[in-house]
Amino acid sequence: MSRNFIIMLVLSTVVAGIGILTDNIPVLVGAMVIAPLLGPNIALAFGAALGDKVLITRALQTNISGLAVALLLAF
Repeated sequence: MSRNFIIMLVLSTVVAGIGILTDNIPVLVGAMVIAPLLGPNIALAFGAALGDKVLITRALQTNISGLAVALLLAF
């Protein structure tokens, strides 16, 4: 998890919240484009394909941390 990852995650959460509050589907799609959570998911799949336990662990930690940050900000 880097500073840029957190910034993009916060921005995508704010944009998604605005999209939900205004009932605007294109804004929600824009939030999905901004969201950096695809990277850890790809790393998880790649680590599983290679059997790299360190990569799997780091990807899971980043996914769980990113999800926690997004949920806390959304609440």
